[in-house]
Amino acid sequence: MKIGEAAKKAGISPGNIRFYEKKGLLKPKREESSSYRSYTEEDVERLKRILVFRKADLSVESIALLLEGKEEAKTLLEKQEEVLEGKMKELEGSLLLCRKLKQEEDPLKTDPEKYLRFIREEEQEGRKFSPAEEMLGQISDFTAECYGGSGWFTAVFGRWADLVKLILGAGLWLFFLYMAAARFWEEPVSVSHIVFWSGLFLVYNLSFLKYWSNKRKTAE
Repeated sequence: MKIGEAAKKAGISPGNIRFYEKKGLLKPKREESSSYRSYTEEDVERLKRILVFRKADLSVESIALLLEGKEEAKTLLEKQEEVLEGKMKELEGSLLLCRKLKQEEDPLKTDPEKYLRFIREEEQEGRKFSPAEEMLGQISDFTAECYGGSGWFTAVFGRWADLVKLILGAGLWLFFLYMAAARFWEEPVSVSHIVFWSGLFLVYNLSFLKYWSNKRKTAE
């Protein structure tokens, strides 16, 4: 059968099948009369099995080890269970915070210090919150260090330094956007993908707003 029929039977996209082939999880035979791949019922069954393990959030690399007999299924699943339980604990505090904020008449007008105290108290009790804030902070620090920490941009480009940084940032963002689109096309989108690329988008836009704010102040 052709890739379209195999994709329909397995319940995934042809793009996913090509991705799994590229990673070595699937090796369909080629028709003798042409270069087209020919998929068998065994291939479809293998695709379904891959999909099941992917839904358990196992990495493609882990599934490859499993299918090649280099890792015991139960051992791998026990390790994955620990990973998933860790992720659940990380979101436990965020879920509780979300529910508490939702109870406010206007969450935007609540005293942030009140909730910061709540977060600190909960963290002391061992409850964990989403680490996204720390990730974005590290990206911002890295961006600041690369763009202006040493002042070499200003020394080289003078009054055009901010504009050059903006153009370079735009080019970098377009590159990241291309890489993100290519990855999303090849494999299923995960929460970590969304958080990471959204973080980069936020950092770039903050840089953009800062540039135009400084430009307006200079003009005034």
